[in-house]
Amino acid sequence: MKDVFAMFRVITRERKKREIDPTLQVLHECIAAADKPKLADRYTRERLTDLLQFFELAETAYLQLERLPTTALFKLAKTGDKTLRLLGLTKL
Repeated sequence: MKDVFAMFRVITRERKKREIDPTLQVLHECIAAADKPKLADRYTRERLTDLLQFFELAETAYLQLERLPTTALFKLAKTGDKTLRLLGLTKL
């Protein structure tokens, strides 16, 4: 089963490099451009900022999971529902 988690780590790492990292870069560039006078309205800047915050949160979650040893990641996956209930994040 540990081989599955090793493969999971490779897949998530590569998807982050291919999808999340470029999106973060583009969002930073769009926000910088939107901050120039008369290039974007307030609503557009706010939506871009909200989207950036979402992707930064996803990156933070990924980095936290990436630091876990494979055994801890395995245990977390096995006890996922129980852990969420214990934390009060789902109904019993």
